[in-house]
Amino acid sequence: MAKAEPLGLHVTNYEVKSQQFPFHSKSFYVMIHEWMLEHEFAPDAADPNFPETMYYESRQQDGNKEIWCWWRNKYVPEENPFYRYALNINMHWLGAKDQDVVQDGRKIRLQSGEFWFIVQAVLEVDYQGKWRNHWLLKHLLETFWKRFIWKDLEKHKHELHNIAYELRKDVMEFLQTRQPRKVPRSWWPEKGHITH
Repeated sequence: MAKAEPLGLHVTNYEVKSQQFPFHSKSFYVMIHEWMLEHEFAPDAADPNFPETMYYESRQQDGNKEIWCWWRNKYVPEENPFYRYALNINMHWLGAKDQDVVQDGRKIRLQSGEFWFIVQAVLEVDYQGKWRNHWLLKHLLETFWKRFIWKDLEKHKHELHNIAYELRKDVMEFLQTRQPRKVPRSWWPEKGHITH
């Protein structure tokens, strides 16, 4: 019997765009790789099976490059046989050019152009397919999922959401982009008049 695809519950997705400041793309790549290792979304650094599913680079005659890089990282929390976290990451450089910058008396080669960092966080349920391939359990899966483990499911969704936005915060700090902040409550009433 063929292995069933995991049931995926969409948790969140976001996009970070940067085109203001040039940055060192190799350092960024290494930073994301180290972040994945630190949060156990990737095997150890020496493993040749790092989940980079695609790397595409196209060079134009004027020296610009377009680069696509896809990572499909997965993490099993606490050796859980039912849940698995997935971070699907797409990195896209458009019009990337090398640019030399002098900093502290050293010449550094940075990359400028448009850069998108796109993340989709998915909570995979029954990722091993044990319930869906079992003759009896496949009929009980939806009931089990929606009635008995709903609170646990919501806990895992919340945890994956926090992990995904922690990655977003670190990426935005590296790229020196503006970060959203909580807006304090206005002194003025919301609708412009007091409703006592």
